[in-house]
Amino acid sequence: MATGTCVVDFGTAGSFDTSVAVADATVVAGTKVDAYILVPASDSPRFRDEYWVEELEVFAGGVSAGVGYTVFAKCGFGVAFGQFTINWVTV
Repeated sequence: MATGTCVVDFGTAGSFDTSVAVADATVVAGTKVDAYILVPASDSPRFRDEYWVEELEVFAGGVSAGVGYTVFAKCGFGVAFGQFTINWVTV
């Protein structure tokens, strides 16, 4: 099992959804991946409240053995702006 973080970027113009590739050469066929929001203890790069207000949904998929996978994020209402830190786990 491995854990880490990545940053999804909805851009300055805002977007309904976005994704980021996570490079992880240790993943193999059948590796399970998940993404989740754990509001960071610090206010960088976002205020903690923004994680709740934006109603973000995140998930991971598209595993490519020896390469990595993709973390997807979407805004549940309207569009989101800027960057958010997302946590991931592989099993």
